[in-house]
Amino acid sequence: MLSTVRFLLNPEIITGPWSVGLPSAMAIYENPYGNFTMLYPENWNAYNTPDGNHGDTDMIGMIIVPGRTYPRVYIATNNGVNLLEEVVDWGEERIHDSLGYQEISLESVDMNNLEGIRRNYIKQSGSEWFGYNQIICQAYYILDHSTGFTFTFCSESDKWEGQVNDVFQRMIESIRIEN
Repeated sequence: MLSTVRFLLNPEIITGPWSVGLPSAMAIYENPYGNFTMLYPENWNAYNTPDGNHGDTDMIGMIIVPGRTYPRVYIATNNGVNLLEEVVDWGEERIHDSLGYQEISLESVDMNNLEGIRRNYIKQSGSEWFGYNQIICQAYYILDHSTGFTFTFCSESDKWEGQVNDVFQRMIESIRIEN
């Protein structure tokens, strides 16, 4: 009974197949492997992945909505790079083989006083059995000293505007890389 009352009074706490759980209060995600912090919705889950994720050894963290494939944030690092162009090349290589990958735009951005590049793109998610969904993504490529970062924000296209994009922008603006 208590969980039913909690849902009726506070529907944003519900995540999973029915909801992305927004709006939500924000919490601080700290990743010691990349020495950065960022805000994220407190009813989403943030994970440190120091050993990578499913064979992707560059991935050091992810933020996901419980019970859903998307929205999600992937964070990866590449040590020993010297130029932002090297970070972009590495980041582009990471996303180029995505199912249904289509470039939208590539532009310079200021990431809290760090020079960066943003790649907007779409891809597909799903299978022949269950159908495919269009996924909108923004990948941010940043160089801090000799460490390259990619912060990739992805969501279903029907959730992007009105639900997820504003929260992603708040998350992006909150990224702080510690030296």
